[in-house]
Amino acid sequence: AGDISGSGTIYGKQRQITHHNYYDDTPSEENFIPINYIIENSSLTYYNQIVAPYDGRIIKIIVHTDHRFVDAVLKIYTNASVSGTSPSAAIAQNGSTTFSTFTESSGNANFSAGNLVAISITPDVDPGNVFVTVVWEYDILT
Repeated sequence: AGDISGSGTIYGKQRQITHHNYYDDTPSEENFIPINYIIENSSLTYYNQIVAPYDGRIIKIIVHTDHRFVDAVLKIYTNASVSGTSPSAAIAQNGSTTFSTFTESSGNANFSAGNLVAISITPDVDPGNVFVTVVWEYDILT
């Protein structure tokens, strides 16, 4: 409790929250969420990846849709390779679901400074309007 102040640079783990919105009317297709854009795409492009400024990881992803996902899987890509996959989860109509467990043999949604990072969603029905919030954690010590 209390205020934090400093006259220099603050180092440590810092979190950033990003928001992504798009419309998808295609069932069972893996789509990469747009970053600073409004159209999803089924392949990696310049508008659905970021360059990680520091080492870090994705803490959680919250997905809201106006259709019902019976089966939805999220994947984290690092340099075009899957670095984390969520378990399947149901999202109720006009509801939100939080994805916070991402596993893969190479780690769990971790990335390094300079990596290209992307997130995909694969629903088994068309999701309609999709609203995504991502909580990123950067390790500013590196």
